Amino acid sequence: MFLRTPLVQKLPRYLATLPKSVYSAREISQLIEDYAKAVNDPFDAATEIYLQYMVEKGAIRQIVIAGERRNMKRYLTKADISLAEIACSLQPGGYLSHLSAACLHQLIEEEPAVICVSTEGPMREPSTDLDQEKIDTAFKKPQRQSGAKMQWEDNHFLLLTGSHADGAGIEHRKRFSLTSIERTLIDLTVRPAYAGGTANILKTYEKAIPALNMDNIFELLEILSYRYPYHQSIGFYLSLAGYNNQKELNKLKKMGMEHTFYLDYEMTDSVYSDQWNIYFPKALIADRH
Repeated sequence: MFLRTPLVQKLPRYLATLPKSVYSAREISQLIEDYAKAVNDPFDAATEIYLQYMVEKGAIRQIVIAGERRNMKRYLTKADISLAEIACSLQPGGYLSHLSAACLHQLIEEEPAVICVSTEGPMREPSTDLDQEKIDTAFKKPQRQSGAKMQWEDNHFLLLTGSHADGAGIEHRKRFSLTSIERTLIDLTVRPAYAGGTANILKTYEKAIPALNMDNIFELLEILSYRYPYHQSIGFYLSLAGYNNQKELNKLKKMGMEHTFYLDYEMTDSVYSDQWNIYFPKALIADRH
């Protein structure tokens, strides 16, 4: 029955012309239905049977990404597998972030062991009740980390929820999306555990300076409207990394310096920077001597 059905021969050729190559079961099923209607080729079986037949014949590849809470099936329609596209398919509007984005921007030398995939969180009202005691209490504790881990073959994925920014700082490539250089630096600064610590973050700043657009930094900080004064952390990293545009550094300071801040969570051996009113790990400067 299937070999005599024109749709079975037509569909793989059609899928090969599309820029996208990774689909969920719902997406690929809808695609098959829409294509059948477009070419006026009626079904002689359920969509799921068509899909299973093409998987069995190797026209479409089915993979299973295993998770602690649930597994996800994905359907690949091209021979050249895009790991970045597979990763982004795991989240609604998914984009590569943190060290995964830093790697693609060539801000780090080694590929990270875990691929970070973020999606935008819901819009929230900016908080105005920040005081020093709340900052001190929050940063004495460990950073909260996502437990949404998944694996396919030897590839490990971490699913994250980013701040709502209406797409700001997200770049779209042909088959996947990722954070811009500036958004990547901000994300790493806000969540140092996903960067492997402050020393790694400092290295990314050093690599990023030649391509850094400070206008983008200021625009993103305004859009993201963080509760905590992360602009002090950004200024500290830039200064330590050798950024010498004092005008831009002063603009960061003018965003507010009244709160004493912390470069990382749960620091045990920290040093104070009067310039940025921030505590940072002592090892960060010890390693530079």
